[in-house]
Amino acid sequence: MVEKRVLIKNIKGAHANSISLIVNLAHKYNSDVLLIVRGSVVNAKSIMSLFTFPFYYGEEIIIRTNGSDEEALANALEELINNRFYEEF
Repeated sequence: MVEKRVLIKNIKGAHANSISLIVNLAHKYNSDVLLIVRGSVVNAKSIMSLFTFPFYYGEEIIIRTNGSDEEALANALEELINNRFYEEF
C-alpha cells in the first residue's frame, strides 16, 4: 500500500473536469485507489462517487493505492493534483 498527501492547489477545487481527469487516470492502472479528505473515503475509479466528494482549494487529500502498480498510480495522481489538473489561469 502506498499513501501520499497532497494539497489541492487549483482555485476551483473539485469540478467536472478535474473529477474526469482523476477517474480517467485511475482507470489506466490495475491498482485500487482511494481518496480521503476530512475523514471521508471514496473510490477514485468511480465518477459518481467523486461527484459526491467535494474537495476545495487548500485542502489536503490522501491518495491511498494498493496493487501491482500502486507506486506508479500514486505518483501519477500526485503529479496531476500538484499541477492543478493542468488548468490554465
